[in-house]
Order: sequence, then C-alpha cells, then structure tokens
Amino acid sequence: MVDTTMLYAPRSGGVKRYLLAKKAWLEANRPEIAHTLVVPGARYHSRPGLLTLQAPKLPFGDGYRWPTSIKRWSAWVAATHPHLIEAGDPYTPGQAALEAGQRAGCPVIGFCHSDPAALAALHFGEWAKKPVEKRWSKLFCQFDRVVSPSRYIARRLEEARVSNIVVQPLGVEVDTFRPERADRADLLKQLGLKSDARLLVFAGRPRVRRTSTS
Repeated sequence: MVDTTMLYAPRSGGVKRYLLAKKAWLEANRPEIAHTLVVPGARYHSRPGLLTLQAPKLPFGDGYRWPTSIKRWSAWVAATHPHLIEAGDPYTPGQAALEAGQRAGCPVIGFCHSDPAALAALHFGEWAKKPVEKRWSKLFCQFDRVVSPSRYIARRLEEARVSNIVVQPLGVEVDTFRPERADRADLLKQLGLKSDARLLVFAGRPRVRRTSTS
C-alpha cells in the first residue's frame, strides 16, 4: 500500500498526522501489509516505509514543497510495486498517483482532505473558485474511489459532480483525549477565569476573511 501527497512538511498538520497515525496502526494491527509514504523533501532519501523525493520549496509556504514533474513522481510511486495507492491531494502527487496506478495495474483512491475551491476563493477571491472547482472535479472523477472525511466535503464533491464517494470520518486519539483526563478547575486557573466561566472549544482550522476599512 502506498500513500502519496505533497501535504507533508516539517510543520504540517492534519494530512501528515493522519498518515502517520495510519502507518502506526497498520504496523501494530496489520504487519503483513507493507505501507510506504512517498512525500516531498529537500533531497532524495529512502528508508523502509518512507520515500522522500526532492522538490522545491513553495515561496512563503511554511516548509511545504511542490513537486514539479508528474512523470518522475509517477515512476517512483510505480517502482514501489503497489497493490493499492492512495493520493492525499489533487496536485502533482495526485495526478502522478493516477499514472502510477495505470503502470502498476492497481486501483487508486483519492482522499479529499479539504475543499481547494473554497480555499482559492478565500485567498484570491470568488473569481478563483470556479476554475479550481472544475480542475478539482476533473481529477477526482478519475479515481476508483473517493474518500471524504466529512459529509460537508462529500456534499461539495457531489456539487462538483464527483461520484463514487465514501464518507470516512477521521478518528480521535483516545490515548490523549480521554474524559477522565479532564481537569476543568486547573484549566480555568491557568486561563485566569472564574469557576463559573463558560468555555468554548474549537478544534480545526479557523477561516478568517480579511476585510479592508476606509
């Protein structure tokens, strides 16, 4: 089994965490399955379970790297002799995964972790939403199966005319997040709040629109 994505950097978040948790689970519970990550890095590096391919840094990209060659990336993924490929983005590795699947003769799954059309609109304006959504739809329609982590993303995929979608919510790290580990009194003390204060907790990525004032 091969997972490939460009959303894997020293300080990256959700996708990298998901992949590492998946790898740890497979090693503990399905040791008969060989699992390899194919991700970008500063230079080529190979060790059991991890293949890093050289890719240039994105300007202002907080450590993320953008692979430039679909053909080269595809060749490396195919060289792992996969029986199943999962692509974690719609960019170069996602396109390369489809080519590698054809070379290896194996199914390719596309995991849609986010809504790139909404992100494009957020950062560049509404004009960017439609072309990104069109490209997004064209790519994800080619996967043998598309996995969505939420009903919202599944609905956005359906709006983009992508089918064959499976909703697979991501889990919770129960060794860390356990009700019996909660200490409300200590938390309130750390925050300098009164004992009857109401706490609102948000887990996720905030979406903040910048507005200009005159």
